[in-house]
Amino acid sequence: MSGALPDDARVSSVRRCVAQADAMLAHRQPKEAVAILKAGLSQVGEGSARLLLLQRLLQVLIQVGACQEARVWVQRGAALWSSEREQPTWFKDMAWCLQEAWWSSLTGPSVALKRLQGADAAWLKDLFADEDFSAWVNRDYGERIRHSSLDTIAGQLALQWGQAPAHLGAQVYRIERHDGRPLGLTSLVGIDVPSRRAEFIIGLADDQATHAQAIETGTLLLDWAFRVIELHKVFVTVYSDNPRLPALKRILCSLGFQEEGCQRQHLRLQTGAYVDLHLLGAIRGEVHANPLARRLLQRYAKQDGEGVHAPAIIAP
Repeated sequence: MSGALPDDARVSSVRRCVAQADAMLAHRQPKEAVAILKAGLSQVGEGSARLLLLQRLLQVLIQVGACQEARVWVQRGAALWSSEREQPTWFKDMAWCLQEAWWSSLTGPSVALKRLQGADAAWLKDLFADEDFSAWVNRDYGERIRHSSLDTIAGQLALQWGQAPAHLGAQVYRIERHDGRPLGLTSLVGIDVPSRRAEFIIGLADDQATHAQAIETGTLLLDWAFRVIELHKVFVTVYSDNPRLPALKRILCSLGFQEEGCQRQHLRLQTGAYVDLHLLGAIRGEVHANPLARRLLQRYAKQDGEGVHAPAIIAP
């Protein structure tokens, strides 16, 4: 793969290199696949061939959970584009997925949001053993947790800890009081990288959890989603059979969400009954235009809509 080769020849050679790496992945040899791609990058010159190799290397590193190394390659890759030449969309998306903020915890005046890890397996299984909680929060996820062994759940959480949440499509937090007592779960799921969009889920399982703690949790997560990660839109779907539907709508609207409609009889339950899905959405610029949402950001995220006085993020 000499840089002296014509560009077409280099691209063909690089494609063979990528095919070799993919073969290693198919045989569950990720280290060998990464080594092949790195070797290719060290030999190829500038141009489309180098970009093709860089793109595949980043994809593989993210896929196998080597996100710290992928972040280094993003920094190197950024030097390939001058200030006059815009970075391609695929590179911007990968850089977005690898932001260190994805691995951070969030803290507010009375609660902290911490990413799930292997040690949370037993708590998570107990949480979704409550079928009512599962039905109101995330039916599909609850079903998977209830029908999985404790070891399986712990293994999956441990594996996901080092992986890119945006690549997995979900960022899940355990809600805790500052004394460590768990209050419930909140998450961004269905993360759509190209559209910068995700679905917001919150479920408080502790009987002593307060309305204010629900508001604080939502405010912290939205502040992080819009200000730090720079999502464009966050939306919520609420089942019509959820007895907390009116209260949830009031909380969400106070956070800057707007009702977007109702999908009638959209889901069929195991009982055979059909339920509606109520849709609410928040768009980044609109949240700061909402007076109540601005006050909540000032109170819980220390943000005035123009600048941040105290970070809501703590190091992982």
